[in-house]
Amino acid sequence: MFKDGTVPYQRYRGWQLAGRTIGIVGYGAVGHALRWRLEALHMRVLVCDPYSPESTHKLADLLAEADVVTLHAAPTPETLGMIGTDEFAQMKDGVVFLNLAREGLHDRDALVDALRSGKVAAAGLDHFSGEQLPADHALLSMDNVVLTPHIGGATYDTEINHSLMIADDLARLLRGERPLHIANPEVLP
Repeated sequence: MFKDGTVPYQRYRGWQLAGRTIGIVGYGAVGHALRWRLEALHMRVLVCDPYSPESTHKLADLLAEADVVTLHAAPTPETLGMIGTDEFAQMKDGVVFLNLAREGLHDRDALVDALRSGKVAAAGLDHFSGEQLPADHALLSMDNVVLTPHIGGATYDTEINHSLMIADDLARLLRGERPLHIANPEVLP
């Protein structure tokens, strides 16, 4: 019950989400789905996506205001390396950083430095270049980091749903119709 003179209630406290500000970087399907869930928890939601008319903030402004920064952008030449030393410095002290998209969006070494300094209070990561970290990597020994092996969306339902989406869109194409889910619409008339 007691450890270091404290009880679990004291050791495992966290901050409530209500009233906090979260910044969503990348406002595709995942960003949209995340937003209404976070608003239901009474969080203030900021959005940065230069391709979305629903974007509310430029990246620098979002980083300066958000208590939590979560990345959901696609890895493109414009987004790769978008969060580095300068961007971590722009974030609030004690920010929580989540990258549930691709590791290439942030600089791994800059994140480690920001975690060690306390600038970033905690991080959650679901993808690593090469799909794994070296066994001796600093992130693996940090108590303020949660790592998952690119399985954030690994459910039986996901496999069924994405297969059905692909099949439905292929059927649309074969009927001469436009697919509903298309990443590069410029290739179709």
